[in-house]
Amino acid sequence: MKTIFLTCLAFLSFKVIVSAQSEQQEKLAKQRYLAAFEYIHSDSLNAGKTVHVFNDTTTAYFASYLKLLDKYPIEKEVALADYTNFDIFSNFQSHYSSTLAELDLPKKLKADLALVFSNIRSNMMEATIVNNRLKNQEQKPLYVLDMQSLTRLYTPFTLENILSYTQGYAYLFIFYDNSATIKDVIRQQVIYD
Repeated sequence: MKTIFLTCLAFLSFKVIVSAQSEQQEKLAKQRYLAAFEYIHSDSLNAGKTVHVFNDTTTAYFASYLKLLDKYPIEKEVALADYTNFDIFSNFQSHYSSTLAELDLPKKLKADLALVFSNIRSNMMEATIVNNRLKNQEQKPLYVLDMQSLTRLYTPFTLENILSYTQGYAYLFIFYDNSATIKDVIRQQVIYD
């Protein structure tokens, strides 16, 4: 009986510790997304422009920054691993992020710019801000009938449509360990076709 009690106590303690760590990681992620948004929003390239921030994150791919990470050996190793092991065509996916959705970031479909963040990995995150080439298009809902129900999809304002045939800037944010403080930012122009 004593063994069962101690086992249950150990299990509950482990669960509480894991839950606390998870909450702490989510809080840190929110702080990092906010810090990155503030940095991008204050960048002179984006001054006076409205921004729509997607609730989706993309898969982080740091290999395009490989040559720019010489002064950060740990981050360069991550980028090198992306370069050698990552298949961008099959791994580039967007995922709904409840962390981003909970933040009070602008959601304006008619914005001048569209901003999408990557997931955070190894204290790095990429943010891409592009011209919203669809801002003047009417946002008509498209109805699709499936066997279960009538589903309402808002098109063409999707992440995939926004990131095609446009240009903008990609920012690589490098954060200090366990901190939302930005260590460095690398910005490069991007063109999507």
